[in-house]
This record gives sequence, structure tokens and C-alpha cells, in this order.
Amino acid sequence: TGVPFGDIRFVRDWMNITGTVQQPHKIHPKRQVKGFHSTRGERSGERLWGLMKDTCKTAAEFFSRAFVYNYCPLAFFRGPKGANITPDRLPSRQHRQKLQAICDTALIHLIHEINPKYVIGVGNFAYARVKAAVQQQQQQQRRQQHHHHHTKKGYGATAPQVVHVGLILHPSPASRKANQGWAAQAKDQLKQIGCWHLLSDDID
Repeated sequence: TGVPFGDIRFVRDWMNITGTVQQPHKIHPKRQVKGFHSTRGERSGERLWGLMKDTCKTAAEFFSRAFVYNYCPLAFFRGPKGANITPDRLPSRQHRQKLQAICDTALIHLIHEINPKYVIGVGNFAYARVKAAVQQQQQQQRRQQHHHHHTKKGYGATAPQVVHVGLILHPSPASRKANQGWAAQAKDQLKQIGCWHLLSDDID
């Protein structure tokens, strides 16, 4: 569907998103791209968007409070069965570093544009990249502030935006821990990070 954690039912029926998903130049025979005609559920998406639906009720309400971004929107497959390869497990170190540099830069630009209070990594890999991106973005802000201070004698200079970084458990069914009540664990983690109140008006 092109939506992060894009379970077809949540994307189509809860977010009310429709459209045509174009075909890639190369298609793995075991990984057909059906777009909005797909009938296959996405368990991680069912869990993540299910929690957001239970919390915010409507997609409009959720997106007025938060935003979900896919660090790497590309999919990689290997072998005749089309085994999924995550970006951090690409066989070539050179390719991993090149892809990571591109994705990191895009994430830094996003953080700069939307100026969030919190950036939450869903899973350890995303968390590591979020931490690195936020550190780079804040270093850039400090350099710009230092330059502005010396060229403009401090007039109009502002302190770097403080971005809080957090980690929640990935909802993948491949995770034994996630299969033991992912929603409750993620909710507790978001409370510990200090941002649950931004999603929910409930006091609990």
C-alpha cells in the first residue's frame, strides 16, 4: 500500500486511503505486488495501527497528533522463496553503508521539517538510526547557532530544539516478546518515554 506497517484493512478502511500501486521494474515471482487488491494481512500493521485506532479512534485524530515514517521504504528479497532481507542485513557492507547514508539524510531532513518533540524508534534498528539522525541534526543546529552568534552577535539566535528519542518493541510476529501482548508493552514503553499523553486523553 505504500503506508508504513501498511495492513490493507487499516489503510483502506480506517485511513480511507485508496489508489494505484505501481509495479517495480523487477518483481520476485514469490513477492507479487498487488497493492490495494491484496487480501493478505500484515500482522505488524494490525498490531501497531490497532493500538492507534483503539487509542485515537479515528485516523484523522491520530495524524493530528503523530506521524509514522518508514526509515527505508525499499524491500529486499533473496533466494527462490523471496526471503525478506532487512536493510541492516544486506550482504554487502558497502551497499548497507550507502543505503544507510541516504536513509539517514532523509530522516534528518524530516526531523528538521516537522520539528517533533519525540521521535520513537519501532524496534532496535530503527531506534539506532533515530538516535544517530537526531544527534547529527542537533549538531548541525549547534553549528548553525554558533555561526549565527558570531556573524549576527547573537541577535535572533535560538537554542536547538530538544528532541526526545525513545524505543518501543517492534510488533513483528517473529518476535517472541511481541507475541506476549505487544499493545500493552508498547503502551507502557510510551508512558515511560513520556509521550503517551500526546496520543491519549485518558489519564490512566
